[in-house]
Amino acid sequence: MWPIVAGVLVDTFGSFAVAVVYVLGVFGTQMAEGAPLSEESLSTPELIVAEILGLLLTAVGGFVAARIARTRHVQHGMAVGVGCLVIWLPLQLIGSGDSLPLWYDVVSFVGVVPVGALGGFAARKWATVPAST
Repeated sequence: MWPIVAGVLVDTFGSFAVAVVYVLGVFGTQMAEGAPLSEESLSTPELIVAEILGLLLTAVGGFVAARIARTRHVQHGMAVGVGCLVIWLPLQLIGSGDSLPLWYDVVSFVGVVPVGALGGFAARKWATVPAST
């Protein structure tokens, strides 16, 4: 259980930190260009980058869980994806007032388990690579 908790924490806190830095970067760029801050949410290209970063962090969480567990790598990665769903789905339902497009939510929720499994798969491949001497 602890490897899964560690993987979910890596994903959750990593996603939060990256989101803060990314949003500050986007709005900082707008301010640096002298443009007024946009009152609307992030543009589609910015959302695509945010989605990729979020799913990448899920893969990292799956990788961490699988490396800690040292067994059933893909299953531990998938469990991280499920754990993230358990955390983020209720938060998304409660905070339904935000203006994220439907495609963003669908990709997030559909992609999280397979991407976590991919992180576990990468950990398994990493574990089977012989050390160079």
